Amino acid sequence: MIRMARSGDLELIVSLAAARRAEYEVHQPQFWRVAPRAKELHHAHLASLIVDDQWGSFVSEPFTGYVFARLVPAPPVYDPGGPSCFVDDFAVTSARLWLTDGKALLDAAARWGAARGAAQLVVVNGQHDALQAELLAAYGLSIASTWSAGSLPQIPAQH
Repeated sequence: MIRMARSGDLELIVSLAAARRAEYEVHQPQFWRVAPRAKELHHAHLASLIVDDQWGSFVSEPFTGYVFARLVPAPPVYDPGGPSCFVDDFAVTSARLWLTDGKALLDAAARWGAARGAAQLVVVNGQHDALQAELLAAYGLSIASTWSAGSLPQIPAQH
């Protein structure tokens, strides 16, 4: 069962998000370097989103994952036909759950966005997260962009 997230879900969501951040940091240690007090800061941030009707925040019950979505306008140089339902914070407790519980959570976010006029669904996915990528492909989504990150090279000063 999927339902709207409530304040009482925050500890589970924040703990799962912290585990996911630690996993992501292994794959790209600079871009996803976990900040000091990340858990505390994320808790406060998510607490504000759960009560904000501009966000669709959903959890599975019993708790196996969560998703947060919001509407964002397209950049003025693109016209996808309306705003995007943007999913950035999305996790399940076990990778094997992406195609079941993850799909149910994504369905909830997509319905939420569609009801608010979204023309497309945009989901952030780490390159290493193959099972989440499998869900997104099965959902009919295709890769629109990739980001590359790393330290800036040491460039000698100009004289």
